[in-house]
Amino acid sequence: NQVGGNLGGPVKKDQLFFFFDDDDRRDAWQISVTAIVPLNHVRMGESAYINNNPGCTAQSTLQSTPNCITILNPTQLAALDPCANPATAPGPCTITGNPGGAPVTPGFSPQLLALFNSRYPVANDLSAGDGINTGGYIFNAPNPDTINTYTTRVDYNLTSKQKLFTRFTFFNEHAIIPGFPSIQFPGDPITNTALGQDRSWVIGHTWIFSPTLVNQFTYGESRYEFDTVPSLTGSANPGGDPAVYAGLNWLYPTGITPPYARPTGDRTLIPEPTFRDDVNWQHGKHSFTFGGIFHPIKSRTLLTNNLIFTNQGGLLTLASLDPSLRPANILNDPNGIAASNWDGSFSAFLGLTPLQFSVFNYIKNGDIVPEGAGARRDYRYDETEAYVQDSWKIRSDLTVTYGVRYGYDSVPYEVNGNEATANVQLGNLLATRVQNGLSGISGYDATPLLTYSLAGNGNPNAPSLYGSSPYNFAPRVGIAWNPGFRSGFMGDVFGDRKTVLRLGASEIYDHTALSS
Repeated sequence: NQVGGNLGGPVKKDQLFFFFDDDDRRDAWQISVTAIVPLNHVRMGESAYINNNPGCTAQSTLQSTPNCITILNPTQLAALDPCANPATAPGPCTITGNPGGAPVTPGFSPQLLALFNSRYPVANDLSAGDGINTGGYIFNAPNPDTINTYTTRVDYNLTSKQKLFTRFTFFNEHAIIPGFPSIQFPGDPITNTALGQDRSWVIGHTWIFSPTLVNQFTYGESRYEFDTVPSLTGSANPGGDPAVYAGLNWLYPTGITPPYARPTGDRTLIPEPTFRDDVNWQHGKHSFTFGGIFHPIKSRTLLTNNLIFTNQGGLLTLASLDPSLRPANILNDPNGIAASNWDGSFSAFLGLTPLQFSVFNYIKNGDIVPEGAGARRDYRYDETEAYVQDSWKIRSDLTVTYGVRYGYDSVPYEVNGNEATANVQLGNLLATRVQNGLSGISGYDATPLLTYSLAGNGNPNAPSLYGSSPYNFAPRVGIAWNPGFRSGFMGDVFGDRKTVLRLGASEIYDHTALSS
């Protein structure tokens, strides 16, 4: 659905005018999502495997050959748990795995079982999952896209020679992060949002000093803002420590969908002010223009990925379980698929968490940013430009335009000093590696060892990321010829003042590409 409208007109006759435009769009559609969920017997604390009955294969499932699937009840499952007899278990049967800790409950993890029954929907597609302990749940996830664009302009004639104008543009978009479902399961509030909020405004002043001299000044700012940090609220909120995420290798290798969305994302805010002044002076056959532009640009980013990642499933650190931990009548197929399936589901359902790692962010003094707080970087740099140009009408049919433009871009730097640079330039490092490869030279010391030092204006007396150039003078010249041929071949080709031939050349310096 797309709606909108505009309104404009004079507020004060011949002096004050306004205009407003509203353009809205609403896309309401859904995408199909298939989640992998535990089957009903798993939700009761049971686990299944492929048995060795006649005709059973590694491809057997509950749906295709139910006689080939044996389901162990909670008591039978607990009997296979080494912690059913702590005295003979290979290690401490405690929650932490350390002696003296709280004892574990043998068998299916009570916490995991409660999560399965409170968080996961019942499977509705037995063709997905492994068909033994897991199945699929197909649902339609909302995928809305809401866009609102507002534009307004006001013009004010101060005098017959001075005019003011101002313009505002707001662009808001609420969408879903591409490649992610909007929700983890039905009933959740929308989680994986992509929120864009762009703003721009400008105020300008035109002053006609004389019929041959005009000055135009503008000041404005454009703001780019984008946010992809998930909104974990309501049923989508896992509770507990928000810096701990358990879904990276959730119940590996069962393939069960993590119960909650990963709380990582980024936020970007780039305000770019613009100061600009242009002067036009008509003098005889010359039209002089000169002026300048100044952009003090800021770039603020926040990347949230410094989490504590817990990883569930015994096969994360083991190739397989000891055969004594498997049912006696499990299928012994040539590729060990039945055994591998059992090892993965059994170790996962026991609630084993054999692996944990953390992502750390540091600030320049070596302190660690608190987990979940994200790494914020505030960069600054300036773009300065000035130009002068003359358009000289040599004849009525020939105009030559020439001028020069000067530009200076300062080196971006992180204002809090969270910036570092290597002691070897990247180009030199790559050239050395290429030469070593051609010469058959290898080894850790075949290229210079890299060290990093604090850099940028946020650190006193520190080097910059690179060297800037204050000599970016860019000349340019152009010719426009409007020939007048009234007859003959040239007249047939060009006509009498019906064709303009243009020729131009210029030197251009690119701008710094930060946050591109």
